[in-house]
Amino acid sequence: MKKKKKIIEWIEKNGYPFELKTAKSFSKAGFIVAQSIFYEDPITRKFRETDIIAHTKKLVNDVWVNLTFIIECKSSMDKPWVSFNNDEVENFTSNNLPIMTTKNGHKLLRDISKNSDFKSDLIFPNKQKMGYSIIRAFGNGKDLAYTATQSVLSAVEYFVEKSNESNKKFINIYFPLVAVEGELFEARISELDKIELKEVNELKISTIKSFAEQNSTFLTVFSSKNLDDCY
Repeated sequence: MKKKKKIIEWIEKNGYPFELKTAKSFSKAGFIVAQSIFYEDPITRKFRETDIIAHTKKLVNDVWVNLTFIIECKSSMDKPWVSFNNDEVENFTSNNLPIMTTKNGHKLLRDISKNSDFKSDLIFPNKQKMGYSIIRAFGNGKDLAYTATQSVLSAVEYFVEKSNESNKKFINIYFPLVAVEGELFEARISELDKIELKEVNELKISTIKSFAEQNSTFLTVFSSKNLDDCY
């Protein structure tokens, strides 16, 4: 019994229950969920592991449309995550929608944007309200927020690349998410040049790649407090 107790304490200490709860939440919402799926990192060409992939699909005019969430889970109870925001600037320089999707998906979204009143915040976010950077407070050395966001973005790039190589008739739209067991804050400069902090349940962060507009996107960071409202 003592050994079981120690194993449970170790599991809880390393944040594994939060990953399981996150997967369960998506499954309860009707998503098809997979865990620990490997992908090839587009930069290092080494295989890495995703935490959770959750997707839902619908047949539209004989074409399967898949909405897929790639999710990285991190426990950070003692160190809040902070985004830096400036509502007066917008990092996206083109009019392209900052959504990671297949080539035919980009065409579909452009058509919807031009010809429909459908403007879901999930697909048509307010680009000017996004943070431009995120970091874990009180940290030193390798930043957990940076590694988590880069990992989930690399996974999304891989899945988009492989989807574009397929000859199957489908549209894949991908959303990178980072689930954080802990607190989230937005930081801004006030009119008096003072730092203002606001605790939130969700952050949207722009991720811009120079001369690579097709891979410039945004990711969503959500708190465990917002677990059932993140999709």
